[in-house]
Amino acid sequence: MTSDSLQAEKAALRRQMRQRLRALPPEQARAESWQACLSLLGLTAFQEAACILAYMALPGECDPALAGEAARSMGKTVAFPRCEEGGELRLWVPSCPEDLQPGRYGIWEPIPAKSRPLQPQLVDVVIVPGLAFDEAGGRLGRGAGCYDRLLKGMEATKAGFAFSCQLVPQVPVQGQDVGMDALAMPGKLLKYATEL
Repeated sequence: MTSDSLQAEKAALRRQMRQRLRALPPEQARAESWQACLSLLGLTAFQEAACILAYMALPGECDPALAGEAARSMGKTVAFPRCEEGGELRLWVPSCPEDLQPGRYGIWEPIPAKSRPLQPQLVDVVIVPGLAFDEAGGRLGRGAGCYDRLLKGMEATKAGFAFSCQLVPQVPVQGQDVGMDALAMPGKLLKYATEL
């Protein structure tokens, strides 16, 4: 498959997934987010982690807030990404969960003056958002490549986080796309590495 046809396939799947997510009723989204958090809490790597990288969900995105709260209550460090110039994600640990503000894409991000920076190598588990995932560990992001660039050099367990409707038969992937080690969904935890 050529690079152009792969990009066209990705663009078509992104359109399809955005439509699917827009059609998800808010009450179902809340229930599925809660159930996906419970699945994530069953991941041994999550239970043993000292530091979790979470994200603040956009409207219509599977929300890992409950998992973040559980991690904090277990004494874990919970960091969040902040999008800098050029689309680079820098990691910050807010002094309290309220120390966030809307960033460049409307995503709530840590306020640097009220947070401490965190080196990516200190993260044990990354909760990874996406538009679509498959059962082979493939992930389709929103197209900017921010997470792929961040995850490329990280040793952390990469856990995709999604609604049931986001699991597709196959995600088109290419060289720079980083695969998942696990996928937490409502009532389902898929593991792609045996030690998880």
